[in-house]
Amino acid sequence: ESPTVGGRAQTRQRGSSSRRLADEMVDRRRLPAGVTPGLLSGASLEARLSAMQMELDLPEEIVRDLLSVGGTDIVVIADDSSSMNTVSDTTDYMRPLTRWGELRTTLAKLVHMLLVVDHSDGFALKFLNDPTWYQITSAAALDQVFQAKPAARGLTPLFANLQLIARGYAGGKNPESDTIVLILTDGQPSDAKMPQIQALLQGRAKSVYCTFVMCTEEDAVVEMYNKC
Repeated sequence: ESPTVGGRAQTRQRGSSSRRLADEMVDRRRLPAGVTPGLLSGASLEARLSAMQMELDLPEEIVRDLLSVGGTDIVVIADDSSSMNTVSDTTDYMRPLTRWGELRTTLAKLVHMLLVVDHSDGFALKFLNDPTWYQITSAAALDQVFQAKPAARGLTPLFANLQLIARGYAGGKNPESDTIVLILTDGQPSDAKMPQIQALLQGRAKSVYCTFVMCTEEDAVVEMYNKC
């Protein structure tokens, strides 16, 4: 059975970003052919599994699946539109957290996850309003990117960016393998209507698996992406 086109579009609840990201990234239906949890019998892997569970508070089943993503290119398309500067958490009223800050935290956790499971290639990061592809293989590399982007700015040209990966990620180290694409966004595209996004995803290459991770709790927006 083939995977769903877009997966579940989910809101990012405070305190559970890593869990939601992991849930989407390692859905068993999205793992490359031939990959099974049976590869995890070594004691060293079990030790890493236990450490990762404690560090990130992830369910054991999800961690075991994360240990099986080797040989797969991971691409993150991240929303850097102006709406990402919206405050999303005022728990610390002296330093309120924005959607942009949450995005950075989520990507930092993704870097950590991939390092724990020896996915040394990291992930390719593309912002909607930035033509550059960043290869993120360490926390330092991610910090450097965000130091140059202290705030989000621009529109939401999602359609144009999805076109770049719809046929596969040409810049990956594993061009013949599957590509997992995580799309983190908080609103509607500015360069297309949602039916156009849906049609583009339905026509994507069979080796490309896309999942939306929503950076908003607006039910109407989440529902639109659930229909993709």
